[in-house]
Amino acid sequence: MLIKKLTTATLMAATVLSVTANARGKAPAPDMFDNDGIQQTRKAMPRKGMRARRVNVHNDLLQTDKITLNLFDDTIVTAVRDKLVDNVNGHTSWVGHVEGEPDSEVFLTMHGKMMSGVVEMDGKIFEINPKGKNQHEIMQVNPAKNPGHSGTQTADDFLQTGAVPEADTPSTAGSIAPSAQAATTGTVIDLMVAYTAKAKNNASGQAGIEAKITNAVAMANQAYLNSHVDMQLNLVKMVEVNYAESGNMSQSLTDLTGTKDGKMDEIHSLRNQYGADQVSLITADTNYCGIAYMMSSGFTSAAFAPYAFSVVHDDSVYACLSGQTLAHELGHNQGNNHNVEDSGGSSGAYSYSFAHRLCQTNGFRTIMSYACTGGTRISYFSNPNVTLTSGYTTGTSTANNAQSMNNTKALVASFRPTATTTVAVAPKAPGNLAASALSSSQINLAWTDNSTDETGFRLERSTDGVNWVEFAVTAGNVTSFSDTGLAASTTFQYRARSYNGNGNSGYSNVVSAATTTQVVCNSATPTLNMTPGSLLVKGGATVSLSASFTNNDTSACSSTNFTLTNSDGSTIGSYGLSPSGSASASWTFTAPTSDGTFTKIMTLSGANHSNVTASAAITVDATAPTAPALTARMLRRYQVTLNWTASSDTGSGIDHYEVSRNGTVLGNTSSLSFVDKLRNRGSYTYTVKAFDKAGNSAGASKTFSF
Repeated sequence: MLIKKLTTATLMAATVLSVTANARGKAPAPDMFDNDGIQQTRKAMPRKGMRARRVNVHNDLLQTDKITLNLFDDTIVTAVRDKLVDNVNGHTSWVGHVEGEPDSEVFLTMHGKMMSGVVEMDGKIFEINPKGKNQHEIMQVNPAKNPGHSGTQTADDFLQTGAVPEADTPSTAGSIAPSAQAATTGTVIDLMVAYTAKAKNNASGQAGIEAKITNAVAMANQAYLNSHVDMQLNLVKMVEVNYAESGNMSQSLTDLTGTKDGKMDEIHSLRNQYGADQVSLITADTNYCGIAYMMSSGFTSAAFAPYAFSVVHDDSVYACLSGQTLAHELGHNQGNNHNVEDSGGSSGAYSYSFAHRLCQTNGFRTIMSYACTGGTRISYFSNPNVTLTSGYTTGTSTANNAQSMNNTKALVASFRPTATTTVAVAPKAPGNLAASALSSSQINLAWTDNSTDETGFRLERSTDGVNWVEFAVTAGNVTSFSDTGLAASTTFQYRARSYNGNGNSGYSNVVSAATTTQVVCNSATPTLNMTPGSLLVKGGATVSLSASFTNNDTSACSSTNFTLTNSDGSTIGSYGLSPSGSASASWTFTAPTSDGTFTKIMTLSGANHSNVTASAAITVDATAPTAPALTARMLRRYQVTLNWTASSDTGSGIDHYEVSRNGTVLGNTSSLSFVDKLRNRGSYTYTVKAFDKAGNSAGASKTFSF
């Protein structure tokens, strides 16, 4: 949703309640997409396209409160959930915003295994749509390429075609006056959406087009909440029609609305069967983004019911559905007109039923407005009581679609009686609502289902008991829900109500629960030790250094992936360590072949952690000592005394002498003599080697016979 600063208390609460606990050290949100096993191919872009890639979708992540949207390599953002429509009529819609981007919106809808999504942030729009074989396509689109909407159409325009409208159907409302604004609360408008075979094929099949439709409905419903329009769409039927587009959307609207012409005539009986107050058709027509009949001031009565029809382009060429065109066209049926400059001289249901726009740099246009320079479309209907973060209001006293819709909502909701009940009444309110805190970011809710005819349940949350925001919609017969992503140490109040096509029930009892205190993760500098710290080696020797390291984070932190590198520019390894976890590694290399001292360094690094280093001083002595001058003589029988002169060494100094007989080492000594006892006569060769402290050696031999 677009999270804005609002002048009214209700939507101010929505901004506060969307704050999510964000402790340091929390694991990053999982990626929504991957391209494993997908070969990216270059294909011609539709007119709306700027760039695209094929992906796999992890639809299980729609149950989480935070998701990483890895749209493109240069566009990776974290999305935070504001509302979840959970498995209602077979689909789930995840509604949220991009973290750190207050003027952003994210809509992700799963229908079966197909996802349709829209991400809008920083003036950029991205679509996620099914492409068959369980693959999806992410496309950055340019809404400036879109065709316009048609001019204002009225019932008179239809009648001038000579087509025959539906017969008037009894309604619970006659005409409606402006004073009826508070006549009902939480109005539910039942919607049926049809689609052509071409539109279905363009969306990779039935599940694909129906995912697009349900996502567009979720976008419209959020726009109503943003704009203080107290109504919601209830998608009661989606159906394919046997209709070949002519390419002219005006003709498609006439054929949809008309009866007894052999063109989609079954729509009218289906409308009655499912109790659809409004009907929309998704087609591949491309001359407009959408077209609909507008309920004008002379038609604010049940007599407009036969004209509550609209047609919308399927997004195969232009970014229409993703740009709130469905909400726009339905808005005409509900009495809204365009901005006054493009109104065609008609005001809509009331004198103030106009859209609003600000045509300047960083400007905006509300859903019913035509495009203008600098005016980016926002998911709001005009309302002078709603203020954006820029400080501009979204409407004026003479441009107030929200008030107009709040006036006409009861009338529109009565265009057809709800089909699921014999008595047109809302369901009973749920009871025994209970709330219990599970953690610093989650509160579990449970309630009793007191109704047998609800479509689902709407859950609301508040921090003060005055300002409430709807954060979840569940399917019927559901009696529990987990509210996640909450701020720690905060008391939240909850209430619930059920709904069906006749409207919302009263509220349940109000309950409260407080999230627990969050155990804060403190990311501490890790410890790194390297042994030995200094080493003397000979030239060309193989050297091995050992490292041990510990993650010193507090227990509230998640594990961290550390990387150990060396000063030679190589990575020794990567190690996932939980708090207090330790690991070890070794680094083996070959010493230089010339004398000198050099330093070897290891560096341990990890996200959100300071780098630590450890070093070792390596001294290379590549020069051997001088050979000793060896003499040998027999002092007594079988006893040989060896004497030698001291060797000299210019490097590390003499460490010891090694004495061997006939190649067998007899021992080491630091003195300049050695006595050997023999058992037999014979010829013996003695060798004395001088070793320096680095291990270099030089020796002298002497042969002795007796």
